[in-house]
Amino acid sequence: MPATETCRQPGSKVDREKATQIIYGSIGGFRNWSAQIKGRVARVDPDTWAERDEELSGSILFPSAIVTGLLVAAADQIGGWAKMAGSDDNSKATLHVLADYSLFRPTIEALTEVIWILDGDTSKDRVERSIELARIELEHGRLLTKSLRRAGTPDEQVEKSMAALETQMQLSLRRLGWDQKAIVEKMDPSASTLDPSAITRKIGRAFKGSSLELNRYWGIASAHAHGQLITTLTFSVRDAPGSDDEGYLHEPDEILVAEMLLIIQRLVDTATKLLNRRGYSLHQVFQED
Repeated sequence: MPATETCRQPGSKVDREKATQIIYGSIGGFRNWSAQIKGRVARVDPDTWAERDEELSGSILFPSAIVTGLLVAAADQIGGWAKMAGSDDNSKATLHVLADYSLFRPTIEALTEVIWILDGDTSKDRVERSIELARIELEHGRLLTKSLRRAGTPDEQVEKSMAALETQMQLSLRRLGWDQKAIVEKMDPSASTLDPSAITRKIGRAFKGSSLELNRYWGIASAHAHGQLITTLTFSVRDAPGSDDEGYLHEPDEILVAEMLLIIQRLVDTATKLLNRRGYSLHQVFQED
């Protein structure tokens, strides 16, 4: 019985033959890109926007360390996919109904956040955007420390790290001209934090293409990452092995996987251009054979 078509991007120009080429090319390409990012350290070049951003915030944390941390996170996630999907000799690719998208989602999210920070018009914009993302980190850190304490396994290092992050956020906000009342409100645990999915709709100026298209792929990947089984099976290819009583065999849709990989490549290209424009460069930290 022929495979059932899935809900792909309307107007997609990717067919199954092209999808196979994209997947095999991405395995090698993202494996190399991941190794390049993780084997080097991103540094701020002198007399650049990145250096001026640090000077304004009074810390290497905002936005430089946030930006480079997100970059490494993206490289680690998509590099993990490339390792999982590819064979040692790159003679075959292994795809998964759920697991691939669970790695695509944080990759898309991290790269989108890098772009959103660096696309700010002014140093103040870029510092404030990085602090917005740090606020999410702080809130999750607070929840983690509570969970560890409830479990009877408090972690002093985690608690110190969160306290130091909050202190630096306050110091940097003061340097930006925030008054104490506004800072207290920002740090309040009950205050709402930025929804990461909303950022996919905020980078349209830098990311050439429809931000709604990007948000769509993020949503599909997010559903997979959260294990929404009924929803995610909609985006698989169904083969009926025999009669209806035998059910269906669900397989990964290589066309949808290829479309995700193309989106991620566009995000990498956009982030790379902004990193170069703002004054970040990669420096080798490990000796190559």
